[in-house]
Amino acid sequence: VCACLRIDRGADGRIVDCAIAFGGVAAIPLRLRAVEALLVGRMWDTSLDDQVRAAIAEALTPIDDLPRSAAYRRYVATALWTRFAAEARDGATAARIRAYG
Repeated sequence: VCACLRIDRGADGRIVDCAIAFGGVAAIPLRLRAVEALLVGRMWDTSLDDQVRAAIAEALTPIDDLPRSAAYRRYVATALWTRFAAEARDGATAARIRAYG
């Protein structure tokens, strides 16, 4: 699973644009436009994290195969969002981040 995540905020802290895409969770890489729409216009704070993780998990339909299960792929995708948010929004260092779970 890989992620490409970008959040642009305005001067007031609201999200003005974003791009959220994942690879390794479907036949082709997916851009999650519904999740992007959930974020645009909102303040980027920790209150959004649960909604974003749920929206990501709902939007993905990963394959369930021998190397990794669909549940594992969803878990990794939501954990990647959590790490991104902690680093980009909160300024947490990798040593302080605990994956969601």
